[in-house]
Amino acid sequence: MEPTTLVQLDDDELYFLLGEEVLKGEQNFNFLSRKQIIEKAKVWFRLNLPLFQNKVCQNAAIREAYEKQDTGNIVAGIIDLIAGALTGIAPATVAYLLYRQGIKLLCKTQWGIKA
Repeated sequence: MEPTTLVQLDDDELYFLLGEEVLKGEQNFNFLSRKQIIEKAKVWFRLNLPLFQNKVCQNAAIREAYEKQDTGNIVAGIIDLIAGALTGIAPATVAYLLYRQGIKLLCKTQWGIKA
């Protein structure tokens, strides 16, 4: 899916896309409801958040883009960083979910940002 299309989706739609990618190899995938797929995607996302947080918050280019409020370069930087860490999952979907949850919140400790 194109990044411009992903921007238009709400969080549940993004989680559904992520869930389809994460679960596509599971035997009972076709029997899961939309709600179950979204919930499983949320669990996967939470479990992998520390990996993404390390990659994103230690990257100087993403920090610079954040300081300039350059959404395009923030998302593009996240996509580039996590693409190698994901297999069979579209990094753009994860990048938009990370961005929407808030880079400031995600990186506040590493970047010394006060809430």
